[in-house]
Amino acid sequence: MTPANGQPAESRAVAAGDDTPQARTRGDHPVADNLDAVVVMGVELVVALVLWTLVGRVADTLLETGPWLTVLGALFGWTVGLAMLRRRASESPVPAERQETGGSIEAASGGHHAG
Repeated sequence: MTPANGQPAESRAVAAGDDTPQARTRGDHPVADNLDAVVVMGVELVVALVLWTLVGRVADTLLETGPWLTVLGALFGWTVGLAMLRRRASESPVPAERQETGGSIEAASGGHHAG
């Protein structure tokens, strides 16, 4: 439900400093918002590697060429997976706070270091 000021109650809670697990799971936490994209990129990399390794293995079995086509398939799968990862990473938008600070994590955290 959106109150008269137009800001949902969940956003007001996080803006007011509510850093509870419930507030973080409402879509107001930057890591949680991008986690699905990170998982997809990881899965794409692994699937490409495994798929092309299996293609190489099958080709090795059929052509009796030893491990060479399996190795080539794994290298090709790794290359394809990295290309897909790079393409997807370049498509993802940069959060507004990182654009304003030039991408510096130190600047985004106000110059404070943990530890």
